[in-house]
Amino acid sequence: MRLNIVYNGESVGQLLDSTKGIFFEYDEGFIDKEIELSPVKLKLQKRVYGPWDMNFLRLPGLAYDSLPDRYGMAVLRRRFNELGEANPSPLQMLAFLGTRTMGALTYEPANGDPDESRAVDLVHAAQSARAIIEMDHASELDPALVASGATAGGARPKVLVAMSQSREIIVTGSDCIPDGLGAWLLKLETDESHSTAMGRLEMAYSLMAKAAGITIPETCLVPGPDGLAHFGIRRFDRDINDPNVRYHTHTFAGMFQLDFQSPSLDYDGLLRMTRALTRDATQVAEVFRRMIFNVLGYNHDDHAKNFSFLMAPDGRWRLSPAYDLLFCENYHEGNWMMVGGKRNGITYDDFLRLGEVHSLSRRTVDEMIDDVRVALGKWRTFAKKTGVGSGYLETVASCIKKVDVGPSPSRNVP
Repeated sequence: MRLNIVYNGESVGQLLDSTKGIFFEYDEGFIDKEIELSPVKLKLQKRVYGPWDMNFLRLPGLAYDSLPDRYGMAVLRRRFNELGEANPSPLQMLAFLGTRTMGALTYEPANGDPDESRAVDLVHAAQSARAIIEMDHASELDPALVASGATAGGARPKVLVAMSQSREIIVTGSDCIPDGLGAWLLKLETDESHSTAMGRLEMAYSLMAKAAGITIPETCLVPGPDGLAHFGIRRFDRDINDPNVRYHTHTFAGMFQLDFQSPSLDYDGLLRMTRALTRDATQVAEVFRRMIFNVLGYNHDDHAKNFSFLMAPDGRWRLSPAYDLLFCENYHEGNWMMVGGKRNGITYDDFLRLGEVHSLSRRTVDEMIDDVRVALGKWRTFAKKTGVGSGYLETVASCIKKVDVGPSPSRNVP
């Protein structure tokens, strides 16, 4: 099977699935344009790349980033089962997505379900998402999930939508966004227990991250008729003023062809990559601030797919706004990416040493730590504002209190 990768209407190159693996070659015409879509592991050269291993489903990181994660893959496989294809290949899945991808890369020829701006029934979509999580194969897939629920990354159920500012109009929006609507990602709330509702928790964390000085897109809670609140975040791969303008995105994991589940990744590598790619010290400082927030805020989902870069039309790269910031534990019992070789027991001195390596002064590191501590100190305020249930409210408060990296003496922090 052959599949074309397309960037904003321009043919990039071809993927070929053979008995020896999947291979990729750039089109000569695209090489002449000198647009580096994946400047680390898939440089713009006249050569054949591949094959790749199963960590990336045998795909180059450039294409792998177009596929969803655990939940979206479950929707995809469920849809292929309905179509009589039990084991779709990676190229078949990319072709099914076609133009219904995040970022600026699309795939031709496309053969999936079209996104026809269907109205999103939040109640039915959440029920269908819950059935997928519970592996209830007898239930029928919600049309919104088929059109826009298999396209976004992450483990939690979600759907790409076009939404009005009032939140009254919500239609599927994985491809074209109707006039007057914005491009959003909705994380569907499937937990009917208010005390453990994830949407309200993530909303509180988004407010806390903004208070800590972290760049994050606009966020909101979208209430459903059944009382469940779904977390919404404005998509940063679409232009705010014209949401049909797409921006190329590449995760840290995809760009470096890194297994994001590897326990050996660290923030030093991400900081170095950010400096090399953006050539901007303020972007490096932003990564450092997010690292501090993730450590002190008990966000242990800070793996290499949860950091991305955006490419402007002129080829310049910048760090994407932050996403997937929330209280989270993992089986490593600490942060996913290490700080100074540690994923727990991280200290103030660890931050200082890493800051020195990346030309961040002690005063700058102190100010970042204090900014984050002040924001975390307002956890209960943010939690009550967003309606976080008592279960999460007390658990998060307790876990944040347990994280102690030691003093940062530049300012007095309450």
